[in-house]
Amino acid sequence: MALPADHTKGTGANVPDPYSMVADQPDFTPYTAGRATFPFQLTRRNAGAALSARQNWSRPDGVPDEILNELLLDYLYGPGRLQ
Repeated sequence: MALPADHTKGTGANVPDPYSMVADQPDFTPYTAGRATFPFQLTRRNAGAALSARQNWSRPDGVPDEILNELLLDYLYGPGRLQ
């Protein structure tokens, strides 16, 4: 696939000019940050913390896959998720 001779301008009406997306002057208007939305359970006790503390994290693959997967799934979905 070859690019058009002037590929920086786009090939159709729906392709914006890249220079039109950059302001001439920076905008220092303050903003209000929104709340983070992610699935991590930061407000409850981590049931796998004790098991995690006993693992060898000092080298790659130092923690068996089965234990690592269990720790991650318990953290993301809560303990006993399969019952």
